[in-house]
Amino acid sequence: MSTATKATRQISFGSLLQTIFMTQTRTTLTSRKAIALICVNLLPIVGAVFYLLSDGKSGLDIYKGLVEFVVFTLLLPLTCLFNGGPAVVEEIEGRTITYLFLRPVSKPAIFLGKMFSAVVSSVLLVIVPMIPLFFICMAAGGSVDESLKLFFQTLVSGTVGCVAYTAFFAALGALFARSLLAGILYWAVVEWGMSFVPILEFATLKFHLRNAGNLIDAGHMGMLDKMVLGDNPVVVPIWASFAVLLGLATLVTAVGAWVFNDRQYLV
Repeated sequence: MSTATKATRQISFGSLLQTIFMTQTRTTLTSRKAIALICVNLLPIVGAVFYLLSDGKSGLDIYKGLVEFVVFTLLLPLTCLFNGGPAVVEEIEGRTITYLFLRPVSKPAIFLGKMFSAVVSSVLLVIVPMIPLFFICMAAGGSVDESLKLFFQTLVSGTVGCVAYTAFFAALGALFARSLLAGILYWAVVEWGMSFVPILEFATLKFHLRNAGNLIDAGHMGMLDKMVLGDNPVVVPIWASFAVLLGLATLVTAVGAWVFNDRQYLV
């Protein structure tokens, strides 16, 4: 056995994972897609400036509204979809996955390295713009203690939400060749459709993301909520929503790695 062969076989799983992660992250964050996504994620700042020019809203209300209805509802899932979904599919469509499989790299390491890279990219593209957004909103005034508490809670919940969404869309990429279409259908049917139905909304990531960020007012009920739930809305503890997001992220990561390791990809 040659020295080169021995050295190749001694490469650890962690080293392979780190190499794939670093390479993929560098490629992703310098791509045109990343530039487009960062521009889109900066739009709430424009909205905040617009609100500042009008009267009647505190900085906390402006920040809370933009994060709940723009960042968490639209921009965060969109960013995770375009980062997580193509993590594996791009290799298949580009016909480069065969060359990866010929290397002394395990399939789970390939999947996990690319998924972790997509998670970090999503967090940077979504969470970083929320920092200047908060300080711009605070120019309109508001309670400092209450505002800072909500700010840190939304940063943490947004980070966990990025992990859950990106892992979910990456797993779809391992399951379906057209992961982008599958992700859009999931987002439209489940995240949007079910989110308007009482009880069923608890099955959506959107609900738990907003709840973890303490953005849901349990006392505010729509007409459909009152018809189904009466005057006693179901209140989900914030810790439970964090548990759901982290639990789902762990589950879909394991499923995605298993599917990617077991499935034969034809290119």
